[in-house]
Amino acid sequence: MGLKLPLYSISGGRALLVLECDEDVRVMVGEAYRELTDKTVKTLPQLMALINEVRNSGISYDRGEPLEGISIIAVALDTLFGRFSISLLVPTTRFQKNEAIYLEDMLKCKEALMREIGKIAAVEG
Repeated sequence: MGLKLPLYSISGGRALLVLECDEDVRVMVGEAYRELTDKTVKTLPQLMALINEVRNSGISYDRGEPLEGISIIAVALDTLFGRFSISLLVPTTRFQKNEAIYLEDMLKCKEALMREIGKIAAVEG
């Protein structure tokens, strides 16, 4: 989309932050949070709670945090070629109706890309 959004404010950024330890997240993000909408993460503890949810589920969501009316689902890839996130941006009304389909498709996409690109663990093992 060509927007420069803070890592903490968008699901793709949070998906990538999950790959870091808590201290590195704090250093990378800092303590100052710019409010893009009334739903934007505003504090480090709030961000860490969201990151822990993503660590448990493997899926990062945002619902109107960086852009009102837009919901985003994202996954992170830790590959031989680097770390990436894949995000799907959808109008919130459509997202609510099709969330289960989008989730399934994102997980399939991640699995296919990881098979094709390769995981870091495959090299270390």
